Amino acid sequence: MATSYFPLIVDAVNSTIDELPAGDDLNLAGSNIANADGITAANITSNGGVANLSNSTSVDLGNVSNLHISGGTANYVLTTDGAGTLSWNATGSPSIISNGNSNVSIATLDGNVVTTANGNVILTITETGANINGYATISGAITLGAG
Repeated sequence: MATSYFPLIVDAVNSTIDELPAGDDLNLAGSNIANADGITAANITSNGGVANLSNSTSVDLGNVSNLHISGGTANYVLTTDGAGTLSWNATGSPSIISNGNSNVSIATLDGNVVTTANGNVILTITETGANINGYATISGAITLGAG
């Protein structure tokens, strides 16, 4: 029994049905592959068209350098829910890092860096120094200069 199978093709010139020779291409121009349970290929190449890789579970693209994803909205980012579901979301403010009611605000231009905890400003860093509201616990050496 043969271990390798090749598609059957119609040889219209000789009126025969033959196996496609190993190494030959199967030209499906103007045709589709329908109702296949699975297709295994070493490479899928789209010559100027769109390779539509749809799957109900997952598509592993590996390392890609040029991937076009249609849809979305300008200035939105593609995010995941951690379970693999992707969705488009607004970026929010890229100058704020937040967690609950604590955050770090970073000015986009010529401003201060402000750290808050529980809604209270705790640390403000300016171009001339740092302002601390509350206690500072410092371990190690401190060098003080004239200011």
